Amino acid sequence: MPTELSARPNALSDVVMAGFVTTMVGFTSSFAVVLTGLLNVGADDGQAASGLLALTLLTGLSTMLLSLWHRIPITIAWSTPGAAMLASLGSGSYGFAEAVGAFIVSAALIVLSGLLPVLQRLLGRIPVPITQGMLAGVLIPLCLKPFTSLAVIPMAALVILLVFLIGLRLLPRFAVAVTMLAAVLLGTWHITSTGTWGEVSALPQMQWVAPEFNPTAIAGISVPLFIVTMASQNVPGVAVMSSFGYRVPWRPAMLVTGTGSGIGALFGGHAINLAAISAALAAGEQAGQDPA
Repeated sequence: MPTELSARPNALSDVVMAGFVTTMVGFTSSFAVVLTGLLNVGADDGQAASGLLALTLLTGLSTMLLSLWHRIPITIAWSTPGAAMLASLGSGSYGFAEAVGAFIVSAALIVLSGLLPVLQRLLGRIPVPITQGMLAGVLIPLCLKPFTSLAVIPMAALVILLVFLIGLRLLPRFAVAVTMLAAVLLGTWHITSTGTWGEVSALPQMQWVAPEFNPTAIAGISVPLFIVTMASQNVPGVAVMSSFGYRVPWRPAMLVTGTGSGIGALFGGHAINLAAISAALAAGEQAGQDPA
């Protein structure tokens, strides 16, 4: 690999840029959805930040472990559809400890899907229109948030929307990252102008959450979270990688992501899985001409 990279001067920069864009798109496009989902199922600000931190660390470590071990560009992400599903639940329906217990059960189901091939076959038989309908049902309200926020924070929402539209026109690959930067700058300006720096903690802390296993929460969270994560992320993730000529090792991927999801749940995270959309950024030709 070093010889091949030195033979093509732009190869290393392609690899670095592809990794950077994959990270930025994967993180900035959906971290707000994760926080919204965790807050909606009872997390306080500190617990939601802890969950996001746990998911961030676990996606990075799992990506490195699977990619190095199997020598293919496997990308792991948190379950954005799962977070959107959490955000769509009725607020106050569950306590966060109950939600964490449900996250653990969902993680156990992911591990089982790796151990029992029959589960993979059953998931693969779920009709595509049904999974698309499930995903649309939880994503549509979130897609409308930028427009409904115009009534609450009109100036900030308008600026962010304009930055996104201009970014799509001028820098389509970096539109989400530039929009995220604009949102951060606006948030920083708001904090500075209101003098609330003393209330802001720059570094999140990992917070242990003791799980509670409530049958109602398991039925209302575990099963939908498992189905949405598998049908909208893991199964499409395998298909995306296959389109680039890579065969994802199903059992190791499910064991790693299922175990990681269980560990992350104890610190407030909901689930990690194979990336689908962002996987293409690291597996396509823009990441390097040589698949090896």
